[in-house]
Amino acid sequence: MMKKLKKNQNGFTLIEMIVVLFIVSLLMLLVVPGVAGKQKEAKTTGNEAFHSVLQSQVELYEAKAGKSPAGFSDLNEYLTEKQIAEANNQFQIVGGKVTKKTGQE
Repeated sequence: MMKKLKKNQNGFTLIEMIVVLFIVSLLMLLVVPGVAGKQKEAKTTGNEAFHSVLQSQVELYEAKAGKSPAGFSDLNEYLTEKQIAEANNQFQIVGGKVTKKTGQE
């Protein structure tokens, strides 16, 4: 037996659901491209900050030891092992200055 539909039945119609999904999709098309570009910008900013920290640590080492560090491993008093490994991957010490390795962004 078929049930009769009540006039005061609560819920959304299929058309209402489709309209909401369409609006959400349009909003996603506007938001996602703006957010996607921020990831590279954040990575660049993080690398610049890390470069600045490394340069500060090299200068601190020079002030205490009276000479430039031979490599980032000499900075183990100031940096963690993970930071030293990351520094060795991206940067080098040349004449007391921290520079990016060639081929790095």
